[in-house]
Amino acid sequence: MRGIALGHLEDGESGWMSLSGGDLMPGLVGCSYEQKLMEGEFVEEDLRLDLRGSQAEIHAVLARLEGLAWQIQLDGSGAQPSALYLRIWDDTQHAYWHSRVWEARLESLRGHWQALERGSVSVCLVIRRENHFDGAESALPVGNTGGGGLGGVVVWNHDDSGAGHDSWFSISTASLGLAEPAPLKLAITNLDAQALGDVFIGGLQVSGGGSVPKLTLEGEAGSGATVVSRTDASGGAFGRYTWVGDAWQPVGSWSISMEDASLLNGRRLRPLARLAGALTERIVLRVAVGRAGESGQAGAVALAPSGAEMVVLGSARVPAWKVVNPVAAHNVILQARAEGAGTHQLDLDYLLLMPTDGFRHYCNVGGLPMGATLMEDGFLNQCWTVKDGLSWVSHAVVGEGLLLNPGSENRFYLAQLGLDGQAGITRAVRVLAWYRPRKRVL
Repeated sequence: MRGIALGHLEDGESGWMSLSGGDLMPGLVGCSYEQKLMEGEFVEEDLRLDLRGSQAEIHAVLARLEGLAWQIQLDGSGAQPSALYLRIWDDTQHAYWHSRVWEARLESLRGHWQALERGSVSVCLVIRRENHFDGAESALPVGNTGGGGLGGVVVWNHDDSGAGHDSWFSISTASLGLAEPAPLKLAITNLDAQALGDVFIGGLQVSGGGSVPKLTLEGEAGSGATVVSRTDASGGAFGRYTWVGDAWQPVGSWSISMEDASLLNGRRLRPLARLAGALTERIVLRVAVGRAGESGQAGAVALAPSGAEMVVLGSARVPAWKVVNPVAAHNVILQARAEGAGTHQLDLDYLLLMPTDGFRHYCNVGGLPMGATLMEDGFLNQCWTVKDGLSWVSHAVVGEGLLLNPGSENRFYLAQLGLDGQAGITRAVRVLAWYRPRKRVL
């Protein structure tokens, strides 16, 4: 391992300050660094810097170090300059690795300042950095049943038996040798003539034999549904549910097989309900999960917005608790409640049990026009939009972030809304992906 430097990602090579193994500033002899191995999100480490030369040269080196340390401090307005990184060249892998530095300070070594007049001194640069290193960015092949590759894949706003009708994309991770969850970069291009509004993405880590649980539940397949055929519905039909009274009612139920319950293993899911018809009254919804024959454990209540086609429901676990080997099938139960003693109606196209092994809600700010691309870089922690050489912000980001997890496959499920809250099944985006390998130990 050689080639230690400090700097900013947007700087050219001349903007990085080499501490060892490169073009060193006059007066800087070298750097001694030992990586600490410890748990936690951050780690504090010492870099011993040996200086030798004229006092002007030594003071120039110290001034550059102080400047780098000062740049990462918050100013009075709360703004923060460009992120500072520790960069290390790994000879064995012929690659640079970066770790973001959040704090830095210079400390003197005992008895060394007296030697400054003789043109030789050692100081300690103490840094507090993220407890991992990220490697170079690489493009990823992405796909679903409609094809894919390095050029991306088309993701639709429904998932039925039609060829290529997938609301998800998959990334094979078996050959990547991931040691840690790795930051993911996505490019999402709107293919629809109508501007793209809110977007939801949830990740599912697939391990072992690569089996994937069924997460899209068709409305017409739920118990108690009246099947209504319609070409603009997922699977060519939706489920109509009716009930009487103002109490909570289990309006639809879907069976989760024992195998799928085992694969999910108590994961937290975020159900999204696509409605097939506009609501004519106030209806609140929630999802309950329980073993077959049980009423289940209900999640948080969500009010279905007037005129919206997509309702984000309260999170649920399937099964409702983590178990090593589920011994029974489970049911996902959609419960509804409306005001008044009369008859109420809910038209449901599908219920997407969006996984949350990483979750993002891109909240619409100005809309994503046709042909524009929404970018998010998990390494830089930035989200922006590009089209025709222009860059702006069209969406705000909510959620814990998307990572590429170790395992055999990572699958990401999408839900797309227009600016008017409509969630037509023919909406589509093209998705491309990149990643950076992440390690704690180099």
